[in-house]
Amino acid sequence: VDVRATNEKLQARCLNILREIFPAVETERLADALARAKGSVKLAAVIIKTGLPAELARVELEKHDGHLRRVFGEA
Repeated sequence: VDVRATNEKLQARCLNILREIFPAVETERLADALARAKGSVKLAAVIIKTGLPAELARVELEKHDGHLRRVFGEA
């Protein structure tokens, strides 16, 4: 999941990864979160899951050593 959208092809791949994690979330919302996360799939996932702004989501991700399961309370 630690992918960064740096070109059009990677942007599509990142959106597909987010779709797999959040199948019920609209593509526009996924793309918006990815843009706010500056292309970071992990950060976008935290933004989507928690509803936090990018900077607070980044702090949350760092607090859990970059582990999404810990951020999501699954570990």
